[in-house]
Amino acid sequence: MGNYLCIFVILIFFILSTIFIKKYNNTIRKKNKNPACVDIMNKNLFSLFGIKSCIWNLSHVLIYFFICYLIEAKFSIKKHLLVFIFGIIWYISCPYYKKGCYKCNNENDIVYENTDQPRLDDIIFNTTGQLLYILLFYFKIIN
Repeated sequence: MGNYLCIFVILIFFILSTIFIKKYNNTIRKKNKNPACVDIMNKNLFSLFGIKSCIWNLSHVLIYFFICYLIEAKFSIKKHLLVFIFGIIWYISCPYYKKGCYKCNNENDIVYENTDQPRLDDIIFNTTGQLLYILLFYFKIIN
């Protein structure tokens, strides 16, 4: 797959993700004052090395794995770097960013205090998706 097609696929994926996140968060926000507190995708599933994980985090892993699969990243440092850079740009610009922090009564049960704001560990989960792709490709589980 050519470089321009890779960039196009990644951009489309990020645009579709942005639309989904915006619509999903707006739907929850219409029903609740503190949406992060009741978001089912924000419920703490497990903690690994002190990092809480929820469905949002697992979606980062799956999305980045799927992007690598779509662009046939294989062992191409160039393609993996491109995917990583898009993740950094997403983190910095965050198209759905809104200020604010909500105090929840169930802080131990949730991961994000505000699901509109990215967290640094999002980059860790993004990279985990890329590493998962590399491992599965290396062991020939995927082609």
